[in-house]
Amino acid sequence: MGQGAVNKRQIAALVVVLGGVGFAALAHGYPQGSLLRPGPGFLPFNIGILFAALGVAILIEEIRAARRGGEPAPESPDEPGSLRAVLAISAGMIALALLLERGGFIPAMAAMFVIVGMAERGRNWAALAISCLLMAVFGTVLFIWLLGVPVAVLGAS
Repeated sequence: MGQGAVNKRQIAALVVVLGGVGFAALAHGYPQGSLLRPGPGFLPFNIGILFAALGVAILIEEIRAARRGGEPAPESPDEPGSLRAVLAISAGMIALALLLERGGFIPAMAAMFVIVGMAERGRNWAALAISCLLMAVFGTVLFIWLLGVPVAVLGAS
């Protein structure tokens, strides 16, 4: 691959950057609150920013590797950096953002887990369901009950 060519990993990193920026832009419309009293947009906005920053870091590393002449390792469909995984995670985060206010925390979390689970070939649906259940309970207790984030557990906020 030539020095100026763009490889799949660079494209995946750009998708992560764009997904993070898009996620932060969607969340920016919600009240942010403060660190001690976070609003419904606080966590999604900051996660979007972190995703964008992670994507930038990955992109920089991939560009440096390409300039050194290092060929990327062959991608397997289940590799964490594969385009399938990036797209599934991005779609899951978007589903969470879109469903959170309309469907409530638990349905939004369940949708995100199912969509992200599609990234893994040969997934274990039972393990995915248990993880989803545990995260729904943990998230409800932490964000809604303890931190008082104004999002309904079930149904529209």
